[in-house]
Amino acid sequence: MDGPPAVALGVEKKHGNVMSRPPRPVDEGLPNMGDISLIFYLGAVMVTGTLAIFFLAGGGLAQCELLSTDSSPESLAMRDGCLLGNQADIDAWEIYADGHFEHAQTMTFAVFIVFQLFNVMNCRSNEQSVLELGFFSNRAINLALIISSALLLFFVQLANADIPLLGIEIGQLLSTTTLTQNDWIVIVLVSSSVFFIEEFRKLLVKSKFFAIRSQ
Repeated sequence: MDGPPAVALGVEKKHGNVMSRPPRPVDEGLPNMGDISLIFYLGAVMVTGTLAIFFLAGGGLAQCELLSTDSSPESLAMRDGCLLGNQADIDAWEIYADGHFEHAQTMTFAVFIVFQLFNVMNCRSNEQSVLELGFFSNRAINLALIISSALLLFFVQLANADIPLLGIEIGQLLSTTTLTQNDWIVIVLVSSSVFFIEEFRKLLVKSKFFAIRSQ
């Protein structure tokens, strides 16, 4: 997730009027306060989205009354039996909850990685939009995104495939399970929010919307 994109960012071309700026103060930290603020700002977006995905995907199931949201007779009977202490229904609930937790865990794992991949595009420049830089202008980043995405799909979509000679499933290596097409759509929509939010911030900075106007 971090290795290939980080190396690719290292070969990003310089942007803007870097050479015309004055030197930084010798006592300025690295990262400086602006960098730290940006890290916390984008980090807050990714943490919020990741936790939301985990909860909405079923990772928050912990009680019998949260067993199911449907109203089928089978579901209602199992939930009522669980609440009354019926061991068979409690066991059924535990299987149901474990399945939802594995699904939520995989969704969280995937959205966290895709968040980072979208954020790589943000990190190409703190000021210039990706639309100005060009989505595909850095070939190293393009290759890094392909490699990271391929590894993610390998460990998730092939989670039920057996590893030859070892006799274990690929999903057991990282505790993942397969996801549906709708799951991936949700993951991409949520994780892309960090990209659009940062693009909006750059637009505001460039427009000097919050700049103090001289009289």
